[in-house]
Amino acid sequence: EFRRVLFRSEARRLYPSEPVRAREIVGDAFLSFESSGIDRTLAARDPAAYKALDAGAWGVLGPSIESAAEAAAFVGALRFSGAGTRGACPIVRAASHSAMPWSEFVRQQARTGLVVMIETAQGVEQCEAICRVPGVKALMPGPFDLSVSLGSPGNVQDSRVVQGIEHVISCARTAGLPIVMPV
Repeated sequence: EFRRVLFRSEARRLYPSEPVRAREIVGDAFLSFESSGIDRTLAARDPAAYKALDAGAWGVLGPSIESAAEAAAFVGALRFSGAGTRGACPIVRAASHSAMPWSEFVRQQARTGLVVMIETAQGVEQCEAICRVPGVKALMPGPFDLSVSLGSPGNVQDSRVVQGIEHVISCARTAGLPIVMPV
């Protein structure tokens, strides 16, 4: 949490008159290098996802996505009505408690996205289609859960697990998406 606050305050210091520009520049770096800017949720309609976005999270981590339809439903749940199914409220921290013009807040929120966790054999099989879903910002393979899904619990060195992860990385590269690797 400290790194997140420090990083965001540094963005505000560097770009005090351009909050959207700060988010654009630093937000992309945050998505790529700082996992604390991405909040993990349990499901597409998890209230924690909405709370995280209302608080200013720059992305949501969606576990066990197995199809393009699931990824699209998850992304839709993160978008306001019209582009998705999320309810809108201007009195949240991410909108500067109504100080930010609504149109700016909507633009800002449209930049948030889903980091898809590929953790099952089905997810690996559907990875190419998942990558094509608008709003998917990155992929994160889940080696341990994938090992369980493939019948080799805990053996993340199993050749099928390694091949699955290599396939996810290949799909992400082809689609121009970053990979988030668990460490």
